[in-house]
Order: sequence, then C-alpha cells, then structure tokens
Amino acid sequence: MNCEDAVLSHNWRAHGNTRQDLAQNTSPSDAWAPEYEPLLKQGMEALWRNEPDKAERLLTKAADLEPSGPYAFSLLGITYLYWKDQLGAAEYCMREAIKRGGSAVFRVFHDHDGLFVRNCTGYLHISADGVAFQADDGQHTFTADHNSIREFLPNEFVGSEYAAFHVKVRDSQKKTKNYNFAPWTNRHAEKELALRVCRFALTIQPSTP
Repeated sequence: MNCEDAVLSHNWRAHGNTRQDLAQNTSPSDAWAPEYEPLLKQGMEALWRNEPDKAERLLTKAADLEPSGPYAFSLLGITYLYWKDQLGAAEYCMREAIKRGGSAVFRVFHDHDGLFVRNCTGYLHISADGVAFQADDGQHTFTADHNSIREFLPNEFVGSEYAAFHVKVRDSQKKTKNYNFAPWTNRHAEKELALRVCRFALTIQPSTP
C-alpha cells in the first residue's frame, strides 16, 4: 500500500499534493555554498516529479557539498521515509539534520475528537529545540521545548489502530494539554521512528540564537 492509499483507506482527505507539500516544507534560510540551494531546489523538483532516485543523488551531493547544512539531510529523511520506504536511512538522515540544528519532518494527522473521525493534517517537526506541529489550515498549531514536554509516547487506546501517539505539553501556567497524532502512513514502524528520533533529539544541545 502506498502513502496515498494509506490515507484513502480510512476515508481521510489528504491536503493537496501531499508529497509536493512534504518536499516544499523544508527549505534553507541561511547562506551556504553557492551550489547548495540550487541542488536542494533541484532535489525538491525531482520529488515533485516522483523521481526519488534522482532526488537522492542531488540531495546527497548537496549534503556532501555543505556538510554543516541541515536541509539536505531533512529532505533526504523525507525522501527515504515517504518515497523509498527505507526507514533506516531515513532515521540516519533525520538524526544528522537534528545534529546540525535542523529538524526531522513527519507528515501526520492531528486528532480533534479522540476518535480520529475529525482531524486535520500537518507537519510535525522534531529538533534539538523541541517539537512543533504546523497544521495545513494554520490552526491547532503548537511549539514546545523539550522541558515542557511531559510525554511523547504511543497510544494504547485512542487511534491505536492508526499507530497513533501523543505529545503531552505543560504550559507556563502548569496546565497540560494532550495532542494525539497518527502517522500519515498509519504504520507502527513510522510511529516508532518518530519516538526514537524524539529521544535522540533530547540528547542534542539546542542551538543558541
């Protein structure tokens, strides 16, 4: 079952061209080697055309060209997870992105009613600074540093059939809020990958502004 089929099998409506959205969601914001950003753009364009092998070559070249840059590794993580189904390679690249001050990006469903009947789609970013969810519609968005995260664990009941997990966050008023997510692919392997990446991110010193 491919990614689109995994979404449609539960009658959940995907947001636009999800693979294009994934590729476009990670982009550079700093000055790197002159060829770095063009290679990232070419790699993203290859993903839009559903050419993951070409994207892999271009993004690997970008990573070799600018070893300190996180963006090629973030995009390689997305490529390996959602296009090439190579979870080991995806995890390696996600860790490398986090080490360099970037983030691992996961496409997720956010539950609204405890049943995943009402939900929205968006991107979950995991970095050394914390966890952030960016909803496609701009709502239900949050950012939490690792000190405010009380739990990042699999769900035993809510959405367990969709490989759901939750992030429990405590705010400045010491109130807790629970966010339930399900991997875009509904695969337990992707859920476990997100959990491992979050545990790894806790071991990395956050970047200083």
